[in-house]
Amino acid sequence: MGHELNVKVVPSLPTELDFRWYEEIRSELLRRAVQGAASVLDVGCGAGDVLLSFAPAIGYGLGIDRSLSDIEKGGGKASEQSVRNVAFLCADAADLPAEDGSFSVVLCLGDVLSYSNLYGRWRRVLAEMRRVLVVGGTAVAHCMNWTWEYQASPYWTHFCREADGSYVFCRVRRTASGCETSRNFAVVRGTPLYDWLSAQQWPASRTGNRTALTVIENEPLPKEWVHYRETSRHRNFTSGGLARALRSAGFAEVWVTAFGASCDIACKAGELEAVEPLRHRLAAAEAALIGAHREGSGPWLFATAQKV
Repeated sequence: MGHELNVKVVPSLPTELDFRWYEEIRSELLRRAVQGAASVLDVGCGAGDVLLSFAPAIGYGLGIDRSLSDIEKGGGKASEQSVRNVAFLCADAADLPAEDGSFSVVLCLGDVLSYSNLYGRWRRVLAEMRRVLVVGGTAVAHCMNWTWEYQASPYWTHFCREADGSYVFCRVRRTASGCETSRNFAVVRGTPLYDWLSAQQWPASRTGNRTALTVIENEPLPKEWVHYRETSRHRNFTSGGLARALRSAGFAEVWVTAFGASCDIACKAGELEAVEPLRHRLAAAEAALIGAHREGSGPWLFATAQKV
């Protein structure tokens, strides 16, 4: 086609170890919030892993998600594990299928508030979470910590590998206020770019093929190699921003902390493999410190709030 490929791959962190470490800390914080709850609603539950893991410690659980395939996976796992006190339902986070005061704990984990299909509707999601909580019930939110590193990185150019083996090229622009806009392009099969992507060593992750390859675009890619697909927008939160959002929704006793610093410090020091034997102990120690309502730090936020 008369064009040369002029992109450079930026080394990525080993995502498999990262997320296991983060999840251990989050799981301990969740255990403190969920243990013994009469009823738990998981908003944006995905395939139901979190809710199923807490099934023995709660009275009843309901997971809702917009993805029918994820809901079906959650139901299948519940059947396989003979879990009878957890159910799954396909529904929208901004229109929860529950009566007022139905749940003692409501979870909103994994950047659900930031999802592009909820852009501009996160206030409605928080209002719905409060509506379905009993008086005295607890809302739990978990999302990326925009203050940690991301707001200082205004540009992120990367490729995504989809489950069907296709590729998407994303030009992401970020603002300090938390707005993230991504222009997404499908990579055309049979082009030098597609062949080059197929030959790359992609970062490892439990998400399988759905990983990202960060690159530097030294010059714009030829238009015939990529086709514009969509523009997506996300609203991200700082620690203070998340606390204000919860309070503006009518919640009280709001507590927000950051976590995951132990993992990121090991990453940046290049010592992840060296400290792997201590991963469980370090994650448990960090969870215990911030679980006692000490101030934490790291790339993720964890918040609890009460309905009064």
